[in-house]
Amino acid sequence: MTGALLLCYLVIVGAAAECVDRGDRFPENAIWIRNEYFNVTCKDSQIKVLNCISDFGTKIPLQTESFWENSIEYSCVDDGNESSGEEPNACDGQRDEYSSNHFVVSCATKKIVACVDKNNDLVKEGLFVLENGQLKLCYIYKSGKRARIENKGCFNGTDYDDVTDESLHVKKYAIWRQGVFDLRCGDQGIHVYRCYKDKGQSVHAGSAWIDANGDMQVCT
Repeated sequence: MTGALLLCYLVIVGAAAECVDRGDRFPENAIWIRNEYFNVTCKDSQIKVLNCISDFGTKIPLQTESFWENSIEYSCVDDGNESSGEEPNACDGQRDEYSSNHFVVSCATKKIVACVDKNNDLVKEGLFVLENGQLKLCYIYKSGKRARIENKGCFNGTDYDDVTDESLHVKKYAIWRQGVFDLRCGDQGIHVYRCYKDKGQSVHAGSAWIDANGDMQVCT
C-alpha cells in the first residue's frame, strides 16, 4: 500500500460451493471485508478481491498503482500470480528479505521491516528521499503487518545533505527560482517549470526556441 500502503491480495481455495476464510464459511457470491483492506467475494469456491479499502473507507479499484488520500499513497495491484500478491520467488530460500514498492519484507517473520530510499538504503522510520527529490515519511506499525509512506513534498538538497534539514524542504506545488530555471515540486518530485531566456524572458517547460546564435534551445 509510494503516505503508502502496499495492498497485496490473496486468492484462497475453499470447499465446493462455499469459501472458508479463517474458519468462517461463506456461500457463493457472498461479499465481506477481509483483513480490513479488502472487499472480497466467494466465486467458484475461491476468495477473490473486488477492490481495496483505504484507512478512510474509500474503495480503491483493482489495478490502481497509485491512489493518494490524506497524504497516504495506496496501491491495489495484482502481480499476475494468483497465490499471494508477492513478487515471484520473493522468498526463495536464497535471501532473508525482499523489497516491493519501496517496502522491505522479512522472509523469516513475514513482516514489513523498513522502507527503501532512492539509493537502496534502508529506512526503518522517518524521512527519506526518492527519485527527483520526492520527500517521504516511512511509518511502520508495531505489528509489522501494516506500513505507509506519506508524501512530505520535496527535498531540494544533495545526497550529502541532512534530509531532516527543514530549510531544504519544499511544500508540494511550490515554485522557486534556481539559476536560469523556475523549479516546481510536483507529484513526481522536482521538475523544471519555466526557463529564462536572454533579457529575462521566460518560457514554460516543453517550449523550444531559436537563440541569437541560430541554435535551437529546449526548456526541459
